[in-house]
Amino acid sequence: MLDFITYNDESEWVEMDLQHLLTIPILSKAKVIAGHRGLDRLVQSINIMDAPDIVQFLKPGDMLLTNGYILKDSPDAHLAFITAMHTIGCAALAVKTQRFSLELSPQLLETADRLGFPIIELSEIDNTLGEIFQQSISAILQNKTHELHYALSIHKQFSTMIMQGKGIPSIVDTLSQLLSSPVLLLGSKKQVTASSHYAQQMDRPSLAAPILTFIEQYPPFHTAISICLLTTDKYRHVELHPIFTDRHEGYLIAQYDSSAGSNLSTLALEQAVNVIGLELTKQQAVKERSRRYKNEYFSDLIQGFIRSEQEALHRGKKYGLQAQGSSVLILAKMDEALNGKPNQSLSPSGKSGSSRNETLITS
Repeated sequence: MLDFITYNDESEWVEMDLQHLLTIPILSKAKVIAGHRGLDRLVQSINIMDAPDIVQFLKPGDMLLTNGYILKDSPDAHLAFITAMHTIGCAALAVKTQRFSLELSPQLLETADRLGFPIIELSEIDNTLGEIFQQSISAILQNKTHELHYALSIHKQFSTMIMQGKGIPSIVDTLSQLLSSPVLLLGSKKQVTASSHYAQQMDRPSLAAPILTFIEQYPPFHTAISICLLTTDKYRHVELHPIFTDRHEGYLIAQYDSSAGSNLSTLALEQAVNVIGLELTKQQAVKERSRRYKNEYFSDLIQGFIRSEQEALHRGKKYGLQAQGSSVLILAKMDEALNGKPNQSLSPSGKSGSSRNETLITS
């Protein structure tokens, strides 16, 4: 049970699909007269324009409100109109047919049913299209606000886990519990660097193998993608989110059994990717600083800037240097080019040339 992912308005965490939008009070008398299979279409925006060329201004996720004026004089164009809206990816056509005595032909309704494109009758609603538009947009924006709060809450709590020292594996396991699905983290060399407890209880290699095959067969991608694995019987739906710092660090992968994850699941994955990316950036900075300190120490030691044995041992303790025993120091320098050609360690006569390579071994 998750006691660390909290949000007060969890009951309102729903994607704004058409079926949910139709539950708002102003649309209580709306009637779906065709295309019932499409009620799960997501509604991103509301459009209320009445113009003959309205189709070219529509976007995926739009629900078009109209009084039927754009359709009343061209019944032959009705089929092409809803087909074009379906092709664009619009959510629905909501129309007040009684305003201009618009008749929708049986062929039009049959086409809408076949396409799964909803047509909604608004004639029984007394409110104007402007009022319907305003309250529908308000519901959509309110839903997006809940999504934003959810994303911020997830990001904050993942960040808190990192600051508490729980590490990336803990984020992966928490994300898996949140999604109720196995989660894998692949490194830059496509190795599994972390996996959720849920994935560990299963056959982890069998989970990762088809995904690795996909990654190796297709060019690298820089944005999240969803795929369906046809070669597996379980957890076929996969979301892959690439992780970047100043380089490609790998992928965060969630696998679903029945269908692809919801929009909120994607938000949780995105926040996990952000926090993991920040943690990897911090780890790289720590490694780089440690490497620089180590290089500075041995440079000072070789060049004689360390004046006492006590200082050398004190600074070198973290690098494994000890007062007792022996050490081997190997110093090498790259050959310098001479007139555009690298120096040779041996001259044509077989004698040593002017190589700048130096090797010093002490014990």
